[in-house]
Amino acid sequence: MSKRWHVFIWFVIVLGLSLCFFGACKAQAQTLSAKQTDELKAAAVGAEIKSMRTKNAETFKADNKGKLTAKIYAHEKYYYDTVAKEYREKTFTYDGKAFASRGYSIEYKPLFKENTANLTTAKEQTATGVKETITLKNVDAPTLLSWTIVTNATYTLDGGAVTFTANGEVMFVTQAPTAWDRDGKPVKVTVSIDKGVLIYDVDVKAAAFPVTVDPTTTIISANFAKVYTSNADYATARNATTGDYIGVLNLYVGQYDQDLIHRFFITIVIPDITTLTAASLFLNGSNDESTTDFDIYIHISTCNTPVDIGDFDLFDGHQASGAYNGTILNDTWNTSSYSADWNEIVFNAAGLAAILAKKNDTFKLVAISSRDYAATAPSGAERVTFDGTQVPGNEPYLSITYTLSSGLESRKSLTAPRLYSNGDNVPLYKK
Repeated sequence: MSKRWHVFIWFVIVLGLSLCFFGACKAQAQTLSAKQTDELKAAAVGAEIKSMRTKNAETFKADNKGKLTAKIYAHEKYYYDTVAKEYREKTFTYDGKAFASRGYSIEYKPLFKENTANLTTAKEQTATGVKETITLKNVDAPTLLSWTIVTNATYTLDGGAVTFTANGEVMFVTQAPTAWDRDGKPVKVTVSIDKGVLIYDVDVKAAAFPVTVDPTTTIISANFAKVYTSNADYATARNATTGDYIGVLNLYVGQYDQDLIHRFFITIVIPDITTLTAASLFLNGSNDESTTDFDIYIHISTCNTPVDIGDFDLFDGHQASGAYNGTILNDTWNTSSYSADWNEIVFNAAGLAAILAKKNDTFKLVAISSRDYAATAPSGAERVTFDGTQVPGNEPYLSITYTLSSGLESRKSLTAPRLYSNGDNVPLYKK
């Protein structure tokens, strides 16, 4: 074979490997822009790499060897500012009536009297929205509550929540209402919209007055929710295929007095990562009612996004009756270690594999009680509560630690790599 052909063959090989390295292989690894690469190199360990922000994630430099930690929220915390060309935190204004953000607004005009001897209302502004509390004081209070919707955004009703969008982006969400009676028992609220009027039908037949109804409007779209059932018969409540109640203000997990089964579901967008070395779910504690302690199990779910009341039985290992047999994705976490601050539930090897399998996709999980898993009826209160949207900044999030691959340098030029054999630093081809 002539030297010219020898050179040509090696050129083709080098070119092919280069195209794989910079082309096909690129689909398997996250590629950093020049701006991201420069910011990452200049950043101190622990600093956020702001150019790597997304709608639902923040990324931090974990070390000087390419390791990153991402804090991934189950809601859209940021929006993309097309002028500044960066992700910025969502903000809003509220004048006591209208709720506004980035040129869009909503206002609910009540079609009932707000403050009477039978009904009172109170509104509280938070960092992410407006929380309204409606108190039905007695049997004479109206149970059909309605408002005219005034907005320049497009809205849809799904699972009790009203989502307002503009230009393909979620602007506001009026979350599915939560209601309870004097004894803390859940009260069912049926939500509908008819000709631009939002209607809450509050079922107070078995309720002890006063009854509290809690609708909240926020600038975040919560991709998490508690779904729970209620029935005097434990097996009927546990084996239900759909929930009776749904809510996002806080997240319950456990069982309660034979008749309440609590599970919560979360959907999280996973970035395009190559390797995953650690992952934890962080939940801020709100209340511990576990007179009998239990473990929390995390399983893969096939729930909807956003979570729907019909998702109650949509998880790995669910059985129509008896004990479940799904793969547990986390290390042991028992309610005896509950904290009123942040609680960390660490994913095990199966959990890491499940998350990695959903890179550049949506990872869906459910958290249930180990006693629910085993079909063990409660003897009393077996429930813990974590913050949802009720306390801004305390929403659940997933923390992952991953390492950048060698192919993640900024692609400023396309230069074929030199080829070496067996690490001996001798070029495979010499002129």
